[in-house]
Amino acid sequence: MKRLFVAIPAIFMSLGVMAGSYKVDSAHSEVGFEVSHLVVAKAKGNFKKFSGTFDLDPNSRVISNIDITVDVKSVDTGEPDRDKHLVGEDFFHAEKFPTARFMVKNRVKLGKKASKKISGALEIRGVKKNVSFDVDYKGNVKDPWGNEKAIFEASTTIDRKEFNIKWNKALDKGGALVGNKVKLVINLQGSPVKKGKKVSQN
Repeated sequence: MKRLFVAIPAIFMSLGVMAGSYKVDSAHSEVGFEVSHLVVAKAKGNFKKFSGTFDLDPNSRVISNIDITVDVKSVDTGEPDRDKHLVGEDFFHAEKFPTARFMVKNRVKLGKKASKKISGALEIRGVKKNVSFDVDYKGNVKDPWGNEKAIFEASTTIDRKEFNIKWNKALDKGGALVGNKVKLVINLQGSPVKKGKKVSQN
């Protein structure tokens, strides 16, 4: 039985995989964030609506043309009043800037063991900055129904003030209600959207 469990990942990874364009599978992906709250606590949230595409050759481990768009009105922190504040003018100002977007045009060869930094343009609240994500490409696998998935984990930390999100409240004993540093975390699955050449995963 132990040998069977060891063999399963190898079987998945040895199956033919597709080189070409992929679409983000939002039903099996997550775009989240974490920020300090009351100095010593953490507030976490995610976005329920997002979409994206990218080009990937699993054999050469080269990714390019990344384009991910997030509907900021779909923010969910588990607190409706806080979510309403976040989509207002103090934070995302979603009526004027309804989406956030990350784009990478150039080709990047992903690492085989360590995470790889991928730099691109991140736009939030109409402000565009160059940001580098640490990306861990887990490889391509097939689920029990034969659907191919490209699996990634990515994270970065940004300063929200650089994107013109400056609202805060000072605390009586020092410090601020909300931290300026925000960690962005993406767990992503992508599925092929058009036919490509069959290749073998190394």
